[in-house]
Amino acid sequence: MEYRLRGHVHPYVGPTEVALEHIHQLAGTTGPVIPMMGGHIHRVAGVSTTDREHSHAYSIYTGPPVPLCQGQHIHQIEGGTTMNQEHDHGVQLETGTQEPCSCWETMYAEGMY
Repeated sequence: MEYRLRGHVHPYVGPTEVALEHIHQLAGTTGPVIPMMGGHIHRVAGVSTTDREHSHAYSIYTGPPVPLCQGQHIHQIEGGTTMNQEHDHGVQLETGTQEPCSCWETMYAEGMY
């Protein structure tokens, strides 16, 4: 694994899926790299924002790296929250990059993303 990848983390922010006509927001920074065959993953964990007088905890492992340009990558986050007030929420987000990525327009134009 390249040295620069060993200690990196990613930001993430976004909404949960709708349940019982409401959502919660998740935001934070992934945990450190967890090596795996052919790449690495990260863990995201925390507590959602409060809505309708409750919140939800979550602990989800990301998918493997999704390559971008300029050596950057993101990770998919798919999972769910804990149950609270007789419901839970699905989570489908992507992490951000470790550093600002200026190639999104090129990637969209070339069908890479």
